[in-house]
Amino acid sequence: MEDLKKFFDYYPNCLESVKQFRSSLMEYYPSQKRKVNILVAMYECGMIESIKESINNDDIDDIVKFVEQLEDEYGIAIQYSYDIVLDLKYALKSISEESSNGNENEYREIVRGNPNEYDIYETELGYYITKFKGFEEEEMTIPNMINGCEIVGIAKGVYKGCLTVKKINVSEGIKAIGSGVFQDCKSLESVKLPNSLVQIGGNLAKYGEGAFSNTNLREVVIPPNVEYMGAYTFLGCGNLRKIEMSNKIEVIRESTFSFCGALEEIIWSSNLVEIGEKAFYRCNSLHNVKIPDGTKILGRKAFYDTFLESIYIPKTVTKIGDNLLFYYSHSSDKYTIYCEANSVAMEYARKNNIKCKRADF
Repeated sequence: MEDLKKFFDYYPNCLESVKQFRSSLMEYYPSQKRKVNILVAMYECGMIESIKESINNDDIDDIVKFVEQLEDEYGIAIQYSYDIVLDLKYALKSISEESSNGNENEYREIVRGNPNEYDIYETELGYYITKFKGFEEEEMTIPNMINGCEIVGIAKGVYKGCLTVKKINVSEGIKAIGSGVFQDCKSLESVKLPNSLVQIGGNLAKYGEGAFSNTNLREVVIPPNVEYMGAYTFLGCGNLRKIEMSNKIEVIRESTFSFCGALEEIIWSSNLVEIGEKAFYRCNSLHNVKIPDGTKILGRKAFYDTFLESIYIPKTVTKIGDNLLFYYSHSSDKYTIYCEANSVAMEYARKNNIKCKRADF
């Protein structure tokens, strides 16, 4: 009775469409055409959903009802379908029980990956995916279990250059995403990150090696437990319009959002301390920015080469780097700094011939 359970472990999202279900079955059972056809027939007539609804009913008459339906509607003999229906019911029941237990204990749904498609390596923190050897699809789910090993991280560059993937789901339980993991995935429009995530990117990333650099992402929500977001994370994401940060993020590092030309909405971390060098360099859709209270450092060229019209700089800011704002064809009289009297921001504005006004918000 473990056969179909293993199938669903390897293909956790296979029931999303009949096309996906059929292709997954054909890949897993290449020489069992009859079994594949019976299972696809069960999907097409809605029987799989019916089995889910009666998952806790162990009456044998329930199984007989389903196999008789297959015989009446598809001409499938009972001797061929009975074991498959039984196996399917117990597989779905087992999955349901695992999911329920996971909700009670904090642990999430187990999403198993095919061991043939991954290399993994054990670190002091747990197992990391170090290589993806499969073919990318338009939607991919990063597993949290491979060959019986719980996955806690994705190492540098694992999915780099996967050109066809449009949507990524990172499974709960994964805590770290390394530098360049999804770099140059140029079709990637959407990513769902888990609440277990605490780190995005590494501290040794080179220019362009951001976890999501040069992708087609549109909106991103950084989960609430993320404390570290590395340099260049979203570098060159030209269609990124909105970013919502975790309140545990204290530093926006170098060039994190450089060349994000469509970025127009930022939901800041309430505990932000520092905005690093060139953090929002050439974010040309930013026009009005309100730096959150509590921020202390604005790095060199943090908002350089933008069309920024106004910026609120709180009194908590004690250091402002050179060329914070200027755009080579955008003279300083186009900017307004909103600040408080006797602040570093006021001093900076006067030194650089920038209009400053009293902060009234």
